Amino acid sequence: MDYYIYHQEHANELNALPKPYQIEMAINNNDVVVNQSDPFNSERFYEFLSNAEKGIPDKIRITRYGIDNSEMALRTILQFNGTYYIFTIAGDTTSPKSYYGNELTLKRRDIDRPWQYFLKTYEGNEELIFTLYSFHD
Repeated sequence: MDYYIYHQEHANELNALPKPYQIEMAINNNDVVVNQSDPFNSERFYEFLSNAEKGIPDKIRITRYGIDNSEMALRTILQFNGTYYIFTIAGDTTSPKSYYGNELTLKRRDIDRPWQYFLKTYEGNEELIFTLYSFHD
């Protein structure tokens, strides 16, 4: 699969979000919201992982906010269609791009470092899904 081609349904959904996409709106829309201080709705991400492990199709939106500009959001959709993962990413100033793969991985350098979730793409690359700064056991 050519991972530079965007997934049309995902692109339409991400492009329909307002710009700027305020953090309060993302939280109210049940997005998994990731920022440097507190994640919101992270339980939805773990529900997604559980569903995927059971082979149940699921889709979530993950919105990342940086510390430099809380107005700028990196909007993403992560979907498991029952067979493989589709991850589409779009910024406030960038067009959507989709990646396809069959495995999500978790990496931590040590116990005090953030948890990083990656999609292992069919091309053999790893695409960062998000970094979770608050830890869960």
